[in-house]
Order: sequence, then structure tokens, then C-alpha cells
Amino acid sequence: MLREKIWRRAFLVRERVRLRTKIKSILTYEGIKPPTEHGLFTEKGVKWLHSLDLEPVESYLRITKPLNDEIKQLSQHLKELAEDNEDVKLLMTIPGVGYYTALLVKSEIGDINRFSDGDRLCSYAGLVPSTHASGGTVRHGSITKEGDG
Repeated sequence: MLREKIWRRAFLVRERVRLRTKIKSILTYEGIKPPTEHGLFTEKGVKWLHSLDLEPVESYLRITKPLNDEIKQLSQHLKELAEDNEDVKLLMTIPGVGYYTALLVKSEIGDINRFSDGDRLCSYAGLVPSTHASGGTVRHGSITKEGDG
């Protein structure tokens, strides 16, 4: 269930990014330069977008609103889950790892004790170098990236 929530949030964020990209492309097509004093999708930026009165932009903004609400609600729920999980709290002590990344790692790995050692975990995650052997020559390449994801 945790994994599904994390993947759902990622999907919703990707969809929001796609809509924002569409809005930016409309502005470019219309030759409209966005304001530089604030972000385009901040509260002020959205008011500015509404002031343009462009029908396609209005349509995308209407679709973006429920996405924002759902992402916010889901993010809050995931933060609460992170606060209640000791493994996640430990992962969050790694510099640059926030609640979302820690929950993602936890949901993908599951119970760490199912791996006999770090090598098995790295192999599961696809973080081992590729190996090519032929005629007594062994070459190690980039990581395989062939984990569970």
C-alpha cells in the first residue's frame, strides 16, 4: 500500500509538470514573457496567468488545481507515515534524503533482513557494475540499473 501511494504521488507530480509545461509553451507561442519578480506557478504567478485571459491556459489551470490539492493531501499523509517509521527516520539522517525519498527506498526494499549482505541488496537495486567476459578477458562497465523498479 505504501509503495502504491508513493508511485501515485510521483504520477500526479509528473502530470502536473506536463500541464505546467503546456502552459509555458502556450506563453512562448503567444510571445508572452512571464514575470521575473516571482515564479510562474506561485500564488502571484497564477493570478498573473489568470489576468492573461487565455482559454487554454485557463483550462490547464483548472485541471492543475485538483492535482495540487491531491498532491498536497498525499504528501501530508506520507509525511505522517515517515514520522511513525524508525527505518524511514534513520534514512532521513542521510544528507539530502527527505521523507519522500526515504519512504521510496523503504517501500522498494521492504525488510532489509531479507538480504544476506550488502552485495545482494546492491544487486537487487541494480547498483552493481556490468561484467563482460570473453576469452579470458573480463571488463567491468557501468551499473546495470536492472533492479526491481
